[in-house]
Amino acid sequence: MPKTIECPKCGGTVYFAAKVCSHCQARLAGEDPSPAPTGKPAQVTWKGLGQWVLVFTVLAVCYHIYETHTQQQHPQVGEEEPTIETQSGTALQRIAEKVASDQVDRFNMTLKGGDRIEICVQAGMVAEAFKQADDEESYLKWKRIEKRACAAAGIEK
Repeated sequence: MPKTIECPKCGGTVYFAAKVCSHCQARLAGEDPSPAPTGKPAQVTWKGLGQWVLVFTVLAVCYHIYETHTQQQHPQVGEEEPTIETQSGTALQRIAEKVASDQVDRFNMTLKGGDRIEICVQAGMVAEAFKQADDEESYLKWKRIEKRACAAAGIEK
């Protein structure tokens, strides 16, 4: 038969190994000073609260990424969705501008090591690249450069 003792507070019989009286919830001798269970729910600790803050933050970031992505994918109310024609036209314009930029780079390389005829020809290619990119101002500028380069090479334009 297990050993029992008498509760010093209420006089009830409890097991010797018990930490708390089962009758009055009084702490029995030799126990730590933490409060006896009262039937109340456990208090939220900062550690537990920190975990919830972390979960909430991760969810907020995921929601923000989702919203940003869907706004880029779909037009807002009142905006027209870009058509394939406008998207491809924009892409082709960027390509034409890149081609013109590359032609300018080739012209500059030709200036460093090419003869006058090569410089004349390259200036004409730059002008045509800007014409293709629908950049009239740059096209006219490069036509003047072409005319001077070709005159220096002895070619009338």
